[in-house]
Formats: sequence, structure tokens, C-alpha cells
Amino acid sequence: AVAAGDEPSRAWVRAAGDPRLGASLAERGDHLLQTDPARAADLYDLAAKCGFAARDLDLHRAMAAWRVGDLDGASGFVDASWPETDPAHRIALADVSAACWAARGMMSTGGDVYSLLPTTDDATSIKAALAHVAAGSADRLGRSSGAPGGADAPGSLSTLSIAMRELDSGLRASLNVAPTSRALTHLVRASELHTAARNCDPIPELPAVVAASVALGYGDLATAARVIDGAVAGAQGGQWALRRLLLWQAWMAIQGERPTDARQSLRRAEQLPPPTSPRDELLRQSVLVSLARRYADMASLEAAWEEAKPGVRHVEVDLFTVLPLSSLICAAARVGDATTLHPHFVSALDILGRLGEPPLWSAHLRWAGVQQGILLNRPEMLKPHARALVAAAAHSPLASAMARAGGVWVAVLGGSVDPDAVEAAGRS
Repeated sequence: AVAAGDEPSRAWVRAAGDPRLGASLAERGDHLLQTDPARAADLYDLAAKCGFAARDLDLHRAMAAWRVGDLDGASGFVDASWPETDPAHRIALADVSAACWAARGMMSTGGDVYSLLPTTDDATSIKAALAHVAAGSADRLGRSSGAPGGADAPGSLSTLSIAMRELDSGLRASLNVAPTSRALTHLVRASELHTAARNCDPIPELPAVVAASVALGYGDLATAARVIDGAVAGAQGGQWALRRLLLWQAWMAIQGERPTDARQSLRRAEQLPPPTSPRDELLRQSVLVSLARRYADMASLEAAWEEAKPGVRHVEVDLFTVLPLSSLICAAARVGDATTLHPHFVSALDILGRLGEPPLWSAHLRWAGVQQGILLNRPEMLKPHARALVAAAAHSPLASAMARAGGVWVAVLGGSVDPDAVEAAGRS
């Protein structure tokens, strides 16, 4: 194949305009798509300039663009191919399109893409379920992957298909009002198997992020951090996913009171070549603001929040951004800003309400609501969130601990101090 920097040879290839040469270049690109998507994209581009016009070339170009994080390029190829492509290619294009919308911070639009498709294969159905759940559209969920004809069917027992089946089972179980530990078991397995499968295909959210989020919903920070660390070490999702995983690793390190590790992961993420997706920028700003809130002075926090506001205002909230949003809500309240994130807070509560207020996903946001009311000295703002935590306490040890801590906090602010109760609440 023509070397990337060999401009004379590349000019000769373009001038030759031989579709047979283009076919060879595209075939070589197919071999490199998994391991070197940037080079594959270059070869596909040369193939197109040679006049090679296979019906699936734009699909492959879209996949290559996605894998290097080029959302605009991937979407452009999808837009060009969608009206003309056959049903099988349209399903693959839908995966690229939905993942791009999710990365742009528009998860509900990603779900809409899947709603345009007829009955799809199991992997795409599970990706659609991810998008629908993230947008709070539980009414769009189809049957479970374990149903007859689903991922249990003969011929679908690859590592990747089983990873997707575990992801589907764990995600659905995590939405229960009275969840069991099986939800986390399924999701941790899904993350490990997805990493083992070495799959880099587009997906609305990484299995590691889903698993870690649910682990935090259980109050299990150690498992959450272990899942993300394993995904980083195993290169889950390939090149496009690395920045997101490193930012989640930084965010987890902050939760574990390891600021040095958080800054190291943040630096690694920021050293990766652009572009950064809007959803990852939201996460990056959450890391920066959280570091300032916990380990810097008020002036630094105010500066970090001012820098963060433009990047967070226009990202649509989804279920998988609730945790970083919760951190930003607390930081905003700390500097006295109750308005910037109010629409996001309302949207997140709406999503959780449409999903039935699952405690594994709602506890941290409700706790942020309690903290917001206290930090702003607005007791009326915290009451609905305190009630929600009390309601979830019977089925969630984390919500129970938060409800007790919130009660102690309010008592202290009211002048009633019980040192033993304060210590017990703080430890829990």
C-alpha cells in the first residue's frame, strides 16, 4: 500500500484513477480498520479518489472516522450513505450514527435513530436499549436478549455476543426499584468480556462506564475503580474510547480521594490528539471542577466553574452523565450558582422519573439536590430529594446512609449537634 507520507506515489495513485487499484487499497484498509483506523481511513480516501465505489465503502469510511474520534467525518459518511444503502448496511450505519449523537451529548437523538430501524440483530437491539434507557425512554425497550431467539440462540455464542447479553441483563436489572447484586455481577462480566473481545465498534456507552456507574450506585467504589482501571489497561473500545476511560479513571480517583492519580489520568486524557467530544468535555470539566472544589481555594473553584460553564450548558443530560452532573451541581451551589445547571437537573430528574426512580441511578443525584439546598441555604429545595432518599432507603444501603447523613446535616444547621450521630453519619 502507498505510504502515508509518500506524496509522489499518492499523487500517482490519484492520477491513475483505476478502480481496481482502489479495490486493493480498500481491501488493505479493511485489514487495518481494527488495529490502525487512521491509516485505514487514509487508504479508503485514496480508494475513493481512484474511483472505487463499492456500496459499503462509505460505511467503512464512517467506521474508520468513528474509531479515531472524528464525529463530523463519521456522520458525513452516514448522511451520504443512508438513503442508498441496503438494510444490512443501514443497521451498521445506525450504530455509527447513534454513537456519534451520544458522543455529541444528544443521546435521545441516538435513540431516535434506532427507532427508524425494523427488527434488528441482537447486538444492535442491545445498543438501542442502551440509548433508550439513557434517554429515559423505557417505553421503547424491546424484549430482553435472553428471550427466545435472542443472544442465547445458537450461532451467537462469541465472546462479544455474550458480553452484550450480559450488558443487557445487567442494565435491565439495575433499573429495578429493589435491585439485587446480580445487576452488578452481569455488568462487571460484560465489561471484562467486551475488553477481551477487542471490539472497537461504535456503541452509545462503554460497558465499563455502565458497570462503574452501577457499582457507585451500590456504594462500591472499589469495584467501580477496578472496572475502569481494567478497561483502560485492556484498551476497551479501542482508540476512540481511551480519552473517555481516562477521564472516568480521573473522576473515580477523585471519589477515592486520590488527587495525584486523578491529575495523572487527566493529563493523559488531555495529551491525546483532538477532537474531544462534547460529552467527554462535560466529563473533563467535571474532573477539573471537582479537583478545585476538593483540593483548592474558593477563587480556584470559581475560576474552574466559569471555565466549565460554556462546555456544560449545551450537552443534553442522559443517564450515563448523571454522576458527573451531580458533582457539578454541588460545585455550582458552592459558588452560589443555582441557575446554570437547573435545566440539566430537571432533565435528569425527569429521566429518572420515567425510568421509575431506580435507586442505583438516582441516589447520587438526589444527594446532590440535598447538598445544593444546604449550600444555598434553601431548605425548601432539599426536601423532595431528602424524601426520595428516605423512600429508596429500604432497597438501597447507599440511599439509606445518605438519608441519615442528610438528616444529621439539617439538624446541625438547625443548632442541634450530636457528635456521635455526626461521626456515624460521616463514616457511613
